Amino acid sequence: MARKYRDIPFITRYQWVFHLIALGVVGVVLSLAIQMYKNSPITNVDVNIKPIDGTRYLISKTEVEEMINKKVGYDVSRGTIKRLDLMDLEYLLDGDERIANAELYMDKNLAVHIDIEQKQPLVRILTDGGNYYLDTQGSYVPVTGHTVRVPVVTGEVDAYIPNYEADANHNLNAILKLSSLIAKDEFLQSLVEQIDIVDGNKFVIAPKMGRNKIKLGDISNIEDKLYRLKIFYSKAISKYGIDKFSELDLQYDGKVFSKDES
Repeated sequence: MARKYRDIPFITRYQWVFHLIALGVVGVVLSLAIQMYKNSPITNVDVNIKPIDGTRYLISKTEVEEMINKKVGYDVSRGTIKRLDLMDLEYLLDGDERIANAELYMDKNLAVHIDIEQKQPLVRILTDGGNYYLDTQGSYVPVTGHTVRVPVVTGEVDAYIPNYEADANHNLNAILKLSSLIAKDEFLQSLVEQIDIVDGNKFVIAPKMGRNKIKLGDISNIEDKLYRLKIFYSKAISKYGIDKFSELDLQYDGKVFSKDES
């Protein structure tokens, strides 16, 4: 008895072949499109650096561009997409001691955008042993050709080491605490020009105006000392003038001792 075969419709029998062909065509088109995209030239490199206090820069656009070009070995603005590793360049920029965060991305017009957030200096350490900034996180920030106006710390400053926070006796910890309090207060920001470390971690402030010096002593009860300083300025200085006193001493709890200029 002869076998009977079902009559399978042509489209059902061969549709898998059509599907494979269609997928192959799509794959080829996508592959060509990707290759064309990768070989497309970069249209522009836009470096955007967020300024400190509206106008100050630790690093310039030119320096950022030079860092990137040196890393890749050619002028990025004349390169193609496939030769550019944005993640690798982000890692490069994040490693710079002046940069807090770097983000790189490409827009639909094939322009590379580089957004830079700088570290925020609190004070500048200026001693025989070093010249650098401490930022808001207590990190080392080098002083380059670009300067930021912040209080200057001089005198008996302990040498910077990467893990100084672990040593309670390292006086950079006290400097960081004091400078953080100053940075948060508009009046203190306008007052403090220089901080001198003397006699075993005692602070002496030199104000921006006037010839007087302000003795704070050590870091203990520093919030109260700064509060008393503000009250004294609001009352005595406004009454007698900025040059009436040659010295203010806030080392003792609840007291402000003053010495007349005369």
